[in-house]
Amino acid sequence: MTEEGRNVVDSLITLKEEDNKIKINQIELDNYFNNSGLIEYNKKLKKPIEDYSLREKQIVKNDMSKYKLKKYGR
Repeated sequence: MTEEGRNVVDSLITLKEEDNKIKINQIELDNYFNNSGLIEYNKKLKKPIEDYSLREKQIVKNDMSKYKLKKYGR
């Protein structure tokens, strides 16, 4: 292999290593924010308080069987 070929291969290897380092840093930050206890509210990280915490769904049962539709003639 020529000198230029070795330089190209070395530069590609260093670029790949830098990409791997960037990916590892991003994963670590993602895990940090997932486990930090903070929530995202209006594109900002805030400590959860009662207003921000998720409330359980309340199921409302609407029984409409007692109402009947009237047919109006035209």
